[in-house]
Amino acid sequence: GCDFEHYSLSASAERTGVCLYARPSTPRRAFELAVAALDLFAERHPEIDIHLYGESVRGLPFTATNHGLLTPPELNELYNRCIAGLVLSATNISLVPHEMLAAGCIPVVNDAEQNRAVLDNPNVAYAPATPFGLAVALGSLVERGSEERRAGATAAAASVRGDSWGDAGSVVERVI
Repeated sequence: GCDFEHYSLSASAERTGVCLYARPSTPRRAFELAVAALDLFAERHPEIDIHLYGESVRGLPFTATNHGLLTPPELNELYNRCIAGLVLSATNISLVPHEMLAAGCIPVVNDAEQNRAVLDNPNVAYAPATPFGLAVALGSLVERGSEERRAGATAAAASVRGDSWGDAGSVVERVI
């Protein structure tokens, strides 16, 4: 499910960056892999702002804005400023890709069976779980023309409209 009270597409937002949910203290979120991918991405796209949120981190090999912990409204604002977001999981998918989609930010997710099982959405950019594969996926999203990026954001937001927490609860009730 997704919290649509906090996460939604802003038609007026200018998308100029990419973001990463940074949790180095949680190994399943593959922070080291994300940093390696963003380092490659930053070399190829120095014009694109990189934003990190979650845990504060230091010593990155690339320039980034480190936002730390953000409230849901602040996250929605950040997602609406980003073309894409890097969301990795070695175990279970988090809520973050759904929130990004609702705001029109395209999640780049490591391609894994457990991730596809929970997040079967054609607007997600699945990529090999390698620094190069993830950097290429981010690059292909930022290299699209402005009209294609705008259409992608609109399609992403529309793709999760029926995925509210109420809808998710109804599915659980039916299964039980």
